[in-house]
Amino acid sequence: MEFASSKGTLRYILEGNEDKPVLMFIHGVGMNLSAFKAQVIGLKDDYRVLCVDLPGHGGSYDPERFTYKETAEAFLELLDHLKIDETTLVGVSLGGHIAQYMAFHYEERVRGVVDIGSIGLHMKLSKPMKLLMPFALRFARLLPEKLFCKMFAKDKAVKKENIENLHETSLKTGKKKIMQYSFAMLREMKMPIPHPIKQPVLIIHGEKEAGFIKKRGEKWDEETSNTTRILLKNTGHVATGDDPDKVNALIADFVEGL
Repeated sequence: MEFASSKGTLRYILEGNEDKPVLMFIHGVGMNLSAFKAQVIGLKDDYRVLCVDLPGHGGSYDPERFTYKETAEAFLELLDHLKIDETTLVGVSLGGHIAQYMAFHYEERVRGVVDIGSIGLHMKLSKPMKLLMPFALRFARLLPEKLFCKMFAKDKAVKKENIENLHETSLKTGKKKIMQYSFAMLREMKMPIPHPIKQPVLIIHGEKEAGFIKKRGEKWDEETSNTTRILLKNTGHVATGDDPDKVNALIADFVEGL
């Protein structure tokens, strides 16, 4: 389905009964809403499941300049269009940042946040991260397209099916866009929200997640009273595809406790 927001067209899918609590899923860089096919199948009987393509990804519009602010505003328009007053946001990687941004700026519309493979948006980048992340991204620019997408997928997943899906979606998105949105994410991380979001947060990190992300997640959980952190075995950055049954169960338990 498509919705013409004031920013541009958003592609989305909406499954489940209108009387059920709403879960809104937001994917990361180089992905699209297909990253949540297992969540749609597993959760649509008990929840109303909304998945949306980020701007510049899948079937959504290409912004002139990607920002968290514009993306959040477009997503809020979609929620208004669908007459959804309140939702629990589930974000993977960059999607986790968008979820936190929406929870901070539209507090009354967000019941809680499930943050997967991300770090607290309120947390400033450390000096090593400020140096290493741009260097790593610039190195990635030198790789041939096919090799880049292959490495992109293997870096983010463990399960074969998940790797294949990420490889396919990264090829569709293209190296140029992936690099563009990765640098945009880095830029936005330099302008964090001033304090942690107030809603309950479930932080899910894969056991094979990048070390600096896991450490940031530990610190976020230690410093706030509204967070619960889970480390999943045999999963990577995109845990939704590596162990969907476990992730779905964690999401359901979290929502039932709100």
